[in-house]
Amino acid sequence: MAILVVLIGHFHNAYDLKPIFSGVARWVFQRLLLENEHYGVVTFFTISGYLITSKALARFGSFDHTKSRNFYVYRFARIIPCLVLFVFAVGIGYLLHVPRITITSEDVPALLVVLSAFLFFHNLLMVVYGWFSYCMNILWSISIEEAFYLLYPPIVLLLGRAPRVAFFCGVLIVAGPIARYSAETLAEQYYGYLSCFDAIAVGVLTAILARGLHPSKTVAVCLRILGTVMLVGASLIKTQDTMIFGPTIIAMGTSALLFTARDKEQERPIILRTFLSFGRCSYELYLFHILVLAAMRDIAGPGLVTSQWRPFWLIAFLLLSITVAALLSRYFSEPMNRRLRHQLLKPIVCESNLRG
Repeated sequence: MAILVVLIGHFHNAYDLKPIFSGVARWVFQRLLLENEHYGVVTFFTISGYLITSKALARFGSFDHTKSRNFYVYRFARIIPCLVLFVFAVGIGYLLHVPRITITSEDVPALLVVLSAFLFFHNLLMVVYGWFSYCMNILWSISIEEAFYLLYPPIVLLLGRAPRVAFFCGVLIVAGPIARYSAETLAEQYYGYLSCFDAIAVGVLTAILARGLHPSKTVAVCLRILGTVMLVGASLIKTQDTMIFGPTIIAMGTSALLFTARDKEQERPIILRTFLSFGRCSYELYLFHILVLAAMRDIAGPGLVTSQWRPFWLIAFLLLSITVAALLSRYFSEPMNRRLRHQLLKPIVCESNLRG
């Protein structure tokens, strides 16, 4: 659902969808779906912190046994292949002078933009220069996530025990609203490291707590209701003033849902398993949907697609984006992911076998 909110929000930014709604429906859908892409990314941050920590604890047993090399290999294998392909595709579009597929602007050197994509400081370029590239600027969230995970192994190894890691997460959660309150610009409030680290920290903390606590059915239902109310409520009352605590509330609402979302896949209804398959390729969706949208805008811009046809254009955009992402996931990113992990971790396996 989070990735759909992001996709619909970006489509709405290009093709105004408000005219298809009226009255209360316009107000509700505008806040929940049409203009909620930032909170959708905040939800992603929380899910990411939860998944990465859950997998790390399952893989290594405890924080003080985290193997840094293994951790970085897993992140590298998952993130870099698609990121390289995305930057390459944008670069080709830029060289061919395809409208809206750009890398840079007059104020930002192209080399700096490319470096920021792979050294994870593109969000800082957003803070300094604002929105300067229609396609590349979505990398701000990747930069924040991967900067967090570059620091992850040394910090958890230094802290060692789960209670200490949980306390550190608490510090980041408190620092988030403070960073957003003290931000000098809106860009810093939205795209600063500390302005977003709290959402990932909530996910990490949720994974720690979920490992030792198993809520009863009654508690699980209450948490789901609470999480839904927090997500919907924070989205509906979203204003510039509520941006200080809004992302933290969204993260905690997501946390409440994640805390109860540990059912076995086969126990889920078919429709939820379908959404789960979309979720597995959400990284590919996030990266490449913007290229699909840029191409569709070049084929038929907002001036050519009237309001009554825009819902159908939206459906075409979603189907095309999902198809591209699914194909990339199946035939490129997942094979590359497996190959890179096998090749980069093979020396470790061989060494352990020799020692054994």
